[in-house]
Parts: sequence; structure tokens; C-alpha cells
Amino acid sequence: MKKKSWILSGILTCTLCTTAILPFTTVHAEISQAASVKATTNLSASQLLKQITTGIELPSQRPMNIEMFKDTYKVNRAYLKSYQVNAPIMNVHSNEIAVFQLKNKKYMNKVLPQIEQRLENIQNNAFYPEQVTIARKGKVVTKGNYILLVVDQNVTKIINNFKKSIDS
Repeated sequence: MKKKSWILSGILTCTLCTTAILPFTTVHAEISQAASVKATTNLSASQLLKQITTGIELPSQRPMNIEMFKDTYKVNRAYLKSYQVNAPIMNVHSNEIAVFQLKNKKYMNKVLPQIEQRLENIQNNAFYPEQVTIARKGKVVTKGNYILLVVDQNVTKIINNFKKSIDS
């Protein structure tokens, strides 16, 4: 199989006022078209998120900073071994993908309701018709000591990759 990779960089511009808003760089590397998903429980949340989205075209996203995470998820980080939340760069998208690795599965009942609340907030705040449709299809899935929140047009593929990636 041929290896493909591309790098895109530039400045995002507001289409209404042609003002430069935010510099961006998107890096995508696809190892092969037939890349398989490996089952493991030793991956950090960011490694798992990268693995389950490899080969899937996503809108420009960036990791959510700590302050925004505290405000939007309200999850006690003491329960988490690791987490990665990728949110859209522009607020016209509702796409958000997050993986949470719990320190212990016993914390599931403390963390899961907060993540489900975040999904509900995304679903209630999407305003463009296409984004409303994507948000309504969003899901929260658990397996082992991991929780996945996915709001994306590729929700089924990402969930399947997530389930295949984690040993039971």
C-alpha cells in the first residue's frame, strides 16, 4: 500500500468580513488505506483518540484547553487517568470527539453523567441545519475504563473503531 500524508497551513478568514481570525495547521498522515485497529487497554486517551480517527476526514479541531474543559464538562479530573477533547476551531461546527480514561472503573457513575450532559448541551446548541443533524446523532459509549463522546458525521465508524481498540 502507498503511504499518504499531507500538511495544510494558513490563516482562517471570516467569510463575512474577510478578517483573518486564526492561523491553523492541520497535519494528517495515513499509514495505509487498510490500516487495522489494534485492541489494547494501555493507550492514553490522546493515543486512543488518534487511533480511532486515523483515516477519517474530520473538520479542523484543536484540543480543548483546561479552563474550557472545566467549564464545559465539569468533570473532576482526579477521576481521570487521561483525557483528550478535540473541539471545533470554528463555532459553526458542532463536531466534538472526546476520550476519557478513568483511573478506576468505579468512577464511571461519577464521570458518565457529566459527559452525557455535555452531549445534551451540544445537541441543544447546534444551530445550522447540517450541524443539528450531526449533533442529534452524537453518542456516548463506554468500554472498560474508557468513555467516548463523539459528535461527527462518521459517528458509527468512530464508535466501531473505539470498540475494536479496547480489550474487554
